[in-house]
Amino acid sequence: MVDAGIDQSTIRARGGIWTETKIPQDGYELAQKALVDARSIVVTHEHDDHVAGVIRTPSRDIIAPKTLLTREQVRTLTEAPNNPVVRLDATWRDKYCVIDYDLLYPLAPGVVLIKAPGHTPGSQMIYVHLASGKEILLIGDITYVMAGIELQRLKSESMSKGLGEDRTAVQTEMGWLRKVKGKLNLVNSHDDDSIKAQIRQGVLEEGLEFQRP
Repeated sequence: MVDAGIDQSTIRARGGIWTETKIPQDGYELAQKALVDARSIVVTHEHDDHVAGVIRTPSRDIIAPKTLLTREQVRTLTEAPNNPVVRLDATWRDKYCVIDYDLLYPLAPGVVLIKAPGHTPGSQMIYVHLASGKEILLIGDITYVMAGIELQRLKSESMSKGLGEDRTAVQTEMGWLRKVKGKLNLVNSHDDDSIKAQIRQGVLEEGLEFQRP
């Protein structure tokens, strides 16, 4: 399982405009079922909308031991989470599986983690080689829309500053992503139009499959 979603109470804890945001409860509950059933779990980065499901969950005792967090992700979640309610305290920190690697981490057959700090200190991409032969790269939030890669445009300076991004690192990663785009199917966490197009093309499937191979 890659990324864990966010629940209503966590997103409201951000305050401001987020207090009125509605999270589909059925979708969140489905994600929780998948997390409980998963063999292993990784997150693209440590922002609350990607990690809340493995931290603020009644199934934490089941989910935490099979959730792989990098040392950089743990450091951010411990010292400076983007939302205080996803902070990791000492009581829980050691219950997660903490990993450390330089550039590549082979997670499973056909699955490799790729270190990509920039959007956050603990950002990483996940390469997946499917049995069908398709190659997918889950890029997290390096850019919010695929046009950012095509046009090589970063987020606005004010947004990057608010997120604490390393713009130089993100620019380098976006340049590499433009080179591999077309060879790999890039999946952007927040670009719904791109994801829907990939579903139509048969690259992705909608929903979650719970049957183990």
